[in-house]
Parts: sequence; structure tokens; C-alpha cells
Amino acid sequence: MYYFRILLFLWLFVSGAKAHSLYNEPFYITKPLRSWIELRDENLTRQKYDYSCGAASLSSVMSYFYDVEVSEREILDFLLSHKGISTDKKREIEVDNDLREKAHLSFSDLALFAQSKGFRTQGLALDFETLTKLQIPVIIYVNVRDMEHFSVYKGTDSHYVYLADPSLGNIKVSKGKFLEMFYQRDDLTYPGKILAILSDTHKGNDTFFTHKTNTMIYKAIQDKALD
Repeated sequence: MYYFRILLFLWLFVSGAKAHSLYNEPFYITKPLRSWIELRDENLTRQKYDYSCGAASLSSVMSYFYDVEVSEREILDFLLSHKGISTDKKREIEVDNDLREKAHLSFSDLALFAQSKGFRTQGLALDFETLTKLQIPVIIYVNVRDMEHFSVYKGTDSHYVYLADPSLGNIKVSKGKFLEMFYQRDDLTYPGKILAILSDTHKGNDTFFTHKTNTMIYKAIQDKALD
């Protein structure tokens, strides 16, 4: 009787398996599995140096929104040369305070490079509500733990702000934390500042701007918000 039960169990198992295509049909993975790092860094340029967040942010907007391939290195070489700094001193800048101060990049510097590529630029002071109404990604100035930083604003929803950050990758930040980072001007009417990169000839890639079309990325980072 014991052996009969075993045979019956095996027969039911095999029979049941035949009812599910998973067991009797070939199963193929048509797309390669993607790592968290790939999702985190999709459609953005990561900064190579601790002072190059501005150059990396500009590279992200030009390369992935306007599809004009421009590397962080190209931007840095152009701007360092413009400041009279040898381009082979990129590492030295990180440890030499005097050189670092001279190499400091501002919105004006980033605008200079963008204009050299035929883009128009507009620096603006604005509040958060106005920021959310913009129809293009913009480079934002923020302060993180008393450190100046540039990042790329991509969009917002009812709870979070979405950034293509050159240091952290694709991230979402709670609105409260974002306002703390973004509101750095003393003018309470226009407490934040941005740099917009504009083009009359290059059509923007809307899938870069709106986080809602990048559901795979943002589902992957849903538990990694900065609060």
C-alpha cells in the first residue's frame, strides 16, 4: 500500500506537470538580465572626479536627452583649457586646493561649453512649483551635507523628485529632502536655481525627461529613496 501511494503521488505529479506549459515547453529568456548597477546608471553620465558633477550633468543632458554624444572628459578638457589649466592635471585638482578653486565650474562655465556646441542656455532662479512645470530636464544646483553639487532634474510625482545624479545614479528624493537641498538662495520668492540647455535643431528625448516612462528603473530603485 505504501509503494502504491508513492507511485500514485509520482503519477499525479507528472500528470499535473503536463498541464503547465512551464514544464513541457521550451523556456527562453529573450533579454539578458540586467544588474542593479546597469539600471542605476542608465541614461546618465557618472562623474569621474569629485569636482566634475557639473560636467557630468551637462554630458547627461546633451548625450541622453538631445542625443548629442558629449563626454565628461570633452567638457572638462574644454573648460580647464579655457581657465588656463593643463588637462593632464585632472587628478591633481582633487588634492590641490588652490588649483581646485581655479578649476571650480559654475553655471556660466557649463553654459559656455553648451553654447560652443550650438545650444542656447538660460540660467533661472525659481521655486519648486515652477520647476515641476518645465518640459525639459535641467541642471540644478543643490547643497548636500554642506557641499555644492550639480544634478539633473527629471521629474516629480506626489511624493518624490527624480534625479539623474552624476554621483549616485538614478535616484528619487523625498520632496522635503529635495527642497532642503534645492532652496539655497536667500530670495524666498525664487529660492532655487537651474541651468536650462535649449536647442532649436535637436529634438529632445521625452523618455529621458519623464520618470513615468522608465518604470523598470524606478521600480528597481523604489526602496532606495533619499528621505
